[in-house]
Order: sequence, then structure tokens, then C-alpha cells
Amino acid sequence: MSYCLTINPAISNRKTFVSETKRITFNINFVLYLSIVLTLVFLLTYIFQIQTIIKEKYLIESYKKSIEKYRGEIGMLEINLLSSNSLENFEEKAKEYNFVKIDKIKYLPIPKEYLVRQ
Repeated sequence: MSYCLTINPAISNRKTFVSETKRITFNINFVLYLSIVLTLVFLLTYIFQIQTIIKEKYLIESYKKSIEKYRGEIGMLEINLLSSNSLENFEEKAKEYNFVKIDKIKYLPIPKEYLVRQ
């Protein structure tokens, strides 16, 4: 293949390459404008992505702080629950609700025909 560069002094920003099959012509201004536009598009995309990453990182950090705060509250509630389930507190609660201690338990008689046989 032989390439031929044609320079026209009147149009200095046009370059023509001649090949055996077809003729390719570029305009250097077009390539320059295209590269500037693509650079701006990529720059704006980069800025948008960085902004999204920063926002998501901030949300993750705030969620972690909330989780730690709620873990502390859950721990305190568990301690209160365990302390309220002790036998001493149970007896106090029974007295508060006017429960009485039962001496004798009477069960209801159930006829044998309602019982399950093995």
C-alpha cells in the first residue's frame, strides 16, 4: 500500500490519505472538537460518580453509627429484662397485681371416652 499526503496551503487543517481502495479525509478541527467533547463528557461522568460514592459512603457511616447506638440500647434493655425476670422481682410483681398463693389444686375430671387410646 502506498499512502500519499496531500497538503493544500489554502486549507491547512485538512489532511488526505490516499490508499489503493478509497480516499480518507479528516478534518483536524473535527477531531479536536470531538476529543474536547468526549473529555468533558468523561469528566462530568467522573464527577457524578465521585459524588454518588461520597454520598453512599456518608450514608453507610451514618447507618453504622445508628447501629452502634441501637446496639447499646438493646444491651441496656437486655440487662433490664434479665434483672426484671429474677425471682425476687417476680414475687414483687405478683404482690403488686394482688396474686394469691394457691394451696390446693383441683383438676377437672375428663371422661375416659374423650381420652386418646394407644
